[in-house]
Amino acid sequence: MTRARLPSDHRAPKPGTYVKDFYLERMLGEGTFGVVYLARKQEAPHQEVALKLLKSWAVPPHAKASLAKRFELEYHTGQISSPNLVQTLEKGEWEGTPFFTMEYCPNGDLRQFILSKTPFQKAEKVAIEMLRGLNTLHHHGKIHRDLKPENVLFDDAGRAKLTDFGIAGHLNIQLTVVNSETQAPEQIFGSYAYMAPEQASPKHRSQTLLPTIDIFNYGVICFELFSGGIYPFGNWNTTEDIAAYRMRAAKGDWSDLSTYCPDIPSQWINLIIRALQPDARQRFQHTDEMLAFLGQLSTGTPKTSCPNALIIRNGEEYGKRYPLAPGQASLIRRLGRAESHLLNELEVKETMTKTISRRQATLEYHHEQNQWFIRDGQWDASKTKWRLSKNGTFLNGVRVGNTGKQLQTGDIISVGQTTLEAIYSPVKQ
Repeated sequence: MTRARLPSDHRAPKPGTYVKDFYLERMLGEGTFGVVYLARKQEAPHQEVALKLLKSWAVPPHAKASLAKRFELEYHTGQISSPNLVQTLEKGEWEGTPFFTMEYCPNGDLRQFILSKTPFQKAEKVAIEMLRGLNTLHHHGKIHRDLKPENVLFDDAGRAKLTDFGIAGHLNIQLTVVNSETQAPEQIFGSYAYMAPEQASPKHRSQTLLPTIDIFNYGVICFELFSGGIYPFGNWNTTEDIAAYRMRAAKGDWSDLSTYCPDIPSQWINLIIRALQPDARQRFQHTDEMLAFLGQLSTGTPKTSCPNALIIRNGEEYGKRYPLAPGQASLIRRLGRAESHLLNELEVKETMTKTISRRQATLEYHHEQNQWFIRDGQWDASKTKWRLSKNGTFLNGVRVGNTGKQLQTGDIISVGQTTLEAIYSPVKQ
């Protein structure tokens, strides 16, 4: 008889006990920030769910507030409807520690799938399903930032679904590099194999909320998937391999994928090569481009040309709305970090990282065209010149200059560690 697997920390609940109304059958997995169980609710004993509990007691005091916010954000991200994203169900609290439940995917993860070395056609199906899940995330202003085989699960129908939104991907950037003692060594080791060059380098931390981060991660996973377990930049077996692997990644020195997968179409090879470019500007800039490249992009609903509000999709004040109310021939809305001495009409709170500039961006409404335009930076009257932001303003993953780009409904604005979606809400009469 196999002994039940137990959490590494005695403060975590053990299988065979209850977390509120949920009976814990067994532990499914454990990371630095959370532990996941197979569970059943008392009122629905036949329905299996995965219950994720935040290990808030194992986090250094300076990171507790950030961790709780990211955990809440992960729950909200799991509310996005998609056949290729693991859906969250309920949330609650157990002895002062938050938890949420999500759909249980019983058919293992992508790591197991890769090791099984399935034919190309099956691997291609999984790669497209992953890309669709990633595309949905990006269209909702979310960047995964910790995409790896362990975070791709298979449901009871065999569909690939992305999971683990918000905790590892967001906090690894803030904690792994700055204070690696708070991270489990195996978690650092496992994630670094997939990180983009700018993601692993602290000096490029301002770029870690762009789609190009996930696109690089996706390229590494696809190389591994189609090759049957080979990494694109050389060996990755021990910590001694890290330096050489990261150096090859930074140079774009990848192996020939066709050597390991002779029947792979050139279309996929070209897609992966472009995804693995060390310079983020040379990669695909959005997953829409990748789906179109594969002939998998549906037309969808046309955008409404002029939005009337912005809403935070990723950030400290998730769900906050900023109305845009054009009513004059010329209308200006300045966007910048909250709690600064400047009078920004659109103040964005970012106390944990402060990567948003005080003079981040300017939105201008052109009445004749009935259009909003966004520009990076703001006019500095005291110095009579235009001042750009420190970390840049990005529209749908592409850097915005000071000349202005048209803003449409559905567009995603990225500033610092925050993303906002341009939306159109019918005006109530």
